[in-house]
Amino acid sequence: RLHGPQVLVVGNGPSAVTGGEWGDEIDKFDEVVRFNNFQSKSGGMQKWVGTKTTVHFSDGMLYPTFAEYHVPDATVVLSLFMDRYFIAGSYVLIRGGADLQYPMVCKFFRDPNTTWLEKARIERLKHLLGLKGPKHPTSGMLAIDYFVTHPKVELPVVIHGFDFFQGPVIH
Repeated sequence: RLHGPQVLVVGNGPSAVTGGEWGDEIDKFDEVVRFNNFQSKSGGMQKWVGTKTTVHFSDGMLYPTFAEYHVPDATVVLSLFMDRYFIAGSYVLIRGGADLQYPMVCKFFRDPNTTWLEKARIERLKHLLGLKGPKHPTSGMLAIDYFVTHPKVELPVVIHGFDFFQGPVIH
């Protein structure tokens, strides 16, 4: 479900929590998309990254099943679930079995707010990016692609904090 045509994708890079305090502006977007183990609930980061989350893209780690990353009513998109069955399955086994959270994992997968990207979409983007073999697009790139190609989204899709691999600090 789309909450509106204006989309902001917030990355986990260090620039998201340096410079201007954009939290209030971020929260004005119709859709605010975050990733994996994002932090917005602690450490006073709300001034920089806001508090709103309407979509949570998660690789396969089932981050949204952990309290510190769970956002009530947010759509959860398992971005690589259909591309990495073995890895995704192992996370389900670890979270459900080793963490003794099997009922919670089953409930998570039955939740109508939990979905995943189709393998064809992932493969199309892999091809466009020239990725070969086991390489795959990041959750951030998959989210940007999803919203840029969505017919009801108003371009541009705004991105913030996408310098994750440019230093040792993440927020």
